[in-house]
Amino acid sequence: MRGTIVLGMLAALLFSNAVYAEGVSGVPLRFIMPLSVGEEMLAQCSRATPPNVTGFWTPSVHDIDKLESELGAALAADPISRSVEFLRKPDLLKFYHRQYIGIRWNTESYIYGNFYPADAGEGEAAKPQRICDGGPAFFGVVYRKATESIVSLAFNGSI
Repeated sequence: MRGTIVLGMLAALLFSNAVYAEGVSGVPLRFIMPLSVGEEMLAQCSRATPPNVTGFWTPSVHDIDKLESELGAALAADPISRSVEFLRKPDLLKFYHRQYIGIRWNTESYIYGNFYPADAGEGEAAKPQRICDGGPAFFGVVYRKATESIVSLAFNGSI
């Protein structure tokens, strides 16, 4: 019986698209989104997203870790985020949920990340979060896999 429970829990982890980085509340904060919602992920209403995407792919946890390791430097270099105090916190990711999907522009692979405050998400493991306006607390990131660098940050419009 105990083995069945352990196997059931393992199966739930393997078939979930949640990437288990936990925040202060112990719930998942990162989600690798299903390819079927790729177009919807890029349909943000008050910030720019990558145009002319030619396909979608599934990034690995390792890819996501690399993207997140570059985020602090990218935010520090960006004039909008430098003007917003909470975006300069060293532990920023503890308070943010994020959704990821791999995107292709022609033959190049990128990762698009959708970042939003932890209290703003709903159904986020399967449904892209689309917040209109909200200011710079909501932002998107484009990470180029070949160079392991963030190439674009885009923030939502004013509240």
